[in-house]
Amino acid sequence: MILLISTCMHELSELEFVLPLKKIIGTCALRHISKVNKNDIAKADKIIISGTALADFDYLETDVSWLKTFDRPVLGICAGLQLIARAFDIPLRKKLTIGVRPVHVVKDNALAEGTFNAYFL
Repeated sequence: MILLISTCMHELSELEFVLPLKKIIGTCALRHISKVNKNDIAKADKIIISGTALADFDYLETDVSWLKTFDRPVLGICAGLQLIARAFDIPLRKKLTIGVRPVHVVKDNALAEGTFNAYFL
């Protein structure tokens, strides 16, 4: 079972940031980050943690230490990735970058090489 976790403070934001994911995934369990419990985590084969609106930071107050011991695939989208970083004690920087910006790959990897433009949110 895929567990889809909403990081949205307001239900209205879920129309933009969560429900499109649910539509793509199909059958899944949907929980708000503040309501995820041990039973939800134990049942999950995979977890997707959604993004949220630009000025919504309530999700950062949630304890996600369980991510350190979850041994199955996890995908964090925007705010979801920030939660994964925090769970593993990776500091977040206050930086606002929106729009197309150049990216220069500095380390070999299978996803990209050289210099290219990417859209930042």
